[in-house]
Amino acid sequence: MITMVAFNMEGTLIKNRNSWNSVMNALSQNPYFNINYSFNYLYSNLNNKININMNNNELNDIIINSFNYQAIYEGIDDTIDLLHQNGIKAIIITTGVKQYAKLMSKQYSFDGYIGNEIKSVNGKIKFIQNIDPLKKGAILNKIRMKRGYRKDNILSIGSSIMDLSMKSSSGKFIAFNPDSNEVKRCADLEVESNSVYDIFNLKMIA
Repeated sequence: MITMVAFNMEGTLIKNRNSWNSVMNALSQNPYFNINYSFNYLYSNLNNKININMNNNELNDIIINSFNYQAIYEGIDDTIDLLHQNGIKAIIITTGVKQYAKLMSKQYSFDGYIGNEIKSVNGKIKFIQNIDPLKKGAILNKIRMKRGYRKDNILSIGSSIMDLSMKSSSGKFIAFNPDSNEVKRCADLEVESNSVYDIFNLKMIA
């Protein structure tokens, strides 16, 4: 019986597959900051190299305002309602923007979230890596053990190679709109749809 579902955010709950680009694009629109850099998960290479003359409240406002509500997949509200009706927890595990995951969690009543973030420290951007892109499975396993769930009780859902590590910490891994043949090959089930709810129309709750 499924007791918890772990969702990747990028490409799974939102159509944007790199939410950090949205943040960096929002910052680069202000010529004062002179930002021209594509985010690529190389945190140590970016730390302390981007000047930003604002406090964390101002930075957070820009991040929140960069979220695209039009890019959310359909059916999330019905999905979370269905899971909760069956006593199943739902969490977000993403290497994307933590503030985005927080917004999604609050709006759709997820039971938890984890993501990466940036802060303003001494006038420069500092990237804070709360989760390694290739170690989502390790994070999921810690959450699973803390809650006392068995591996077979966990369902994980993702779309990219970086989500595949969750497969090792769950009973089943579902590829939702997978972005590569490798993800399709490794998944227990593949779902192509504009609605997250279609995953659970396939009777994966059992």
